[in-house]
Amino acid sequence: MPANRSRSSTANPRLAVLSYFSAFASLPQVEAEALRTMISRLTPFAAGSEIIPAGSRLDAPWILTSGWVCRAARLPDGRRQILDFYFPGDLIGFSSRRGAEAAASYMSLTRSDCAPAGELLHNAQESRPTWPVLAEICHTLEQQIEIRLLHQIVRNGRQTAYERVAHLILEFHGRLRMSGHAHNNSFILPLTQEILAEAVGLSTVHMNRTIQQLRRAKLIRSEGGTITLMDMAALLSLAGRLGPQSQPGALQGEVWEAETAPVAKSF
Repeated sequence: MPANRSRSSTANPRLAVLSYFSAFASLPQVEAEALRTMISRLTPFAAGSEIIPAGSRLDAPWILTSGWVCRAARLPDGRRQILDFYFPGDLIGFSSRRGAEAAASYMSLTRSDCAPAGELLHNAQESRPTWPVLAEICHTLEQQIEIRLLHQIVRNGRQTAYERVAHLILEFHGRLRMSGHAHNNSFILPLTQEILAEAVGLSTVHMNRTIQQLRRAKLIRSEGGTITLMDMAALLSLAGRLGPQSQPGALQGEVWEAETAPVAKSF
C-alpha cells in the first residue's frame, strides 16, 4: 500500500472507496467499474440516525462513502458501548453467513452517505462469484471486523486509559490513510470526547484528562478538530501489541503478535 493517498480522494467519495478497496487487492477494470456503479446510488443519513437496527436481517448491507458510523449496544438505562467504527470504504451490516442478524445497531455519528451493497453480498455468497476479486476483498473486510472486535475487547479489558486512547487514535489514523482521509500524521476527528469515551469505556471526565495527558506528553496535537500524531514511535510503544494486524497500513505497518452524563466536549 502506498504510504500516502492523494488528498483528492478526500474530496471525491467514489475515489476514496476505490482507494480503500484497492489497498487490499488490485481491482480488474471490470470489477472497478462495477464498484463505481454501485457507489453512484447514495442514500444520506443524518447524524444520530440508525442505519441498521439491532435484530435486523443482514441481507441489505451498505458501503459507507462519506461520514463516520459506529456499531453500538445500548443498556436499558441508556448508556451506550461503541463496539466498532466505520469509515469511508467500509462495509456496514455485511455478513456472508446467510440468515445472519445484527447483534447491535449501526448508527451514523456524523452526516453520512451510503450506497447499497446487496450486489456485493450476493456476489460474495456465490461459489463462483462474477467478481472474484471483489468477493475476496469483501471476505477480507469481514475478517477485519472480527479482528477489530478482538482489539476492542483486549483494549478495554486489559489496557490502561492512557494506552486505550493512544491505540484508538493510532487505529483511526492507520485506517483513514487507506481512503485518503489522513495525510502525513494528521486526520480530522469529527467526534466529541463523549463519543470517544463510549468507545473506550471511560467517563467523559476521565477521557478529557487522558487526552490532556497525551497533549502534555507531546504525543498528539489537536487544532480545530484536526489531530496530529507528534511522536509516532512513542505512540506505537504506548499502544502495544493486541493481536493480529487489523488492516493494511494499520498502526503504520506495525506487525502485531497474536496471543493464544457530563457536557460533551469536542476533541
